[in-house]
Amino acid sequence: MSAEATVLLVDDETRVLDSLEALLAMDYRILRAERPQAALEVLVALVISDQRMPGMSGTELLSRCREVSPETVRILLTAFTDADALMQSINAASIYHFILKPWDPTELIHTVRRGVERHRLSAERE
Repeated sequence: MSAEATVLLVDDETRVLDSLEALLAMDYRILRAERPQAALEVLVALVISDQRMPGMSGTELLSRCREVSPETVRILLTAFTDADALMQSINAASIYHFILKPWDPTELIHTVRRGVERHRLSAERE
């Protein structure tokens, strides 16, 4: 569907990156980063980031991504369901959507598809 769209996956766990890539690679060009700092060097249509990583939280990473590339769609992947913390993260980094671990593959694919479409429409408006 969106073969030209690039999705960046950020997680400190290789198995999570492998799983996400297997789920999304048929429809998107996938880039991976195991360190949040490495992710800041890449501009893409959409970023999926884990919340809890050594050195930098997903919220901090996505907030920095917004500064570097405001048009990039940001998705937070988290195992924690503290509603207040999630709302603070969403507001701090203008997060498009959050997905709970373990994720539902259908929901994840649908969310990424909508996020990539949002990025495309935003680029067309520019």
